[in-house]
Amino acid sequence: MEKLEETFIKIYDLYADDCLRLAVSFTKSLADAEDIVQKVFIKLYSELNNNLSRTYNKSWLLKVTANESKNFLKHSWHKRIIFHNELLENKEGSNIHIDEISEYLLKLPEKYRIVIYLYYYEGYKIKEIAEILSLNEENVRTRLRRGKEKMKIILGGVKIC
Repeated sequence: MEKLEETFIKIYDLYADDCLRLAVSFTKSLADAEDIVQKVFIKLYSELNNNLSRTYNKSWLLKVTANESKNFLKHSWHKRIIFHNELLENKEGSNIHIDEISEYLLKLPEKYRIVIYLYYYEGYKIKEIAEILSLNEENVRTRLRRGKEKMKIILGGVKIC
C-alpha cells in the first residue's frame, strides 16, 4: 500500500499543474478546472490500485483531463452558464510579452485554444495532440492554423516578443 501512495504522490507532484492548466483552457474557470483535476487523479489512484505495474505518463493524464473536461462541458446545466469576458484594452502598436498571450488565448474558441495550448505551451507534436484529443492529424493541423489566424486577429497585428 505504501508503494501505491508513493507512486501516486510522485505522479501528482510531476503532472498536477499541467493537468490544471489544460482543464482551465477548456473551462476558463479555475474552480471548475480544480474539480476536473481532482476527478482525474481519483481515476489515476483507482487505476494504480488495480494495476500498479503499468506506467501512467503525462500523455495519459492529459488525455484523461481532456476527456473529463469535455464531459464537464457537455452537462446541460453548464451549457447555460454565460461567461462574461472583460474587453481587453486595444494595445495596437505596442508589443505584448509572451506571458500575456495566455490571457488572449482564452478568447479563442475551445477547439483552437486546446490545440494551440498543447502545441505551444506543452510542446506536444501534432501526432501526440491527435492521440490526446482523439482527432486525426490533419484536423489538428487545420485547427492549429486556423487558431493562429484567429489569434492574429485578436491581437490586432501586435508584434509578439
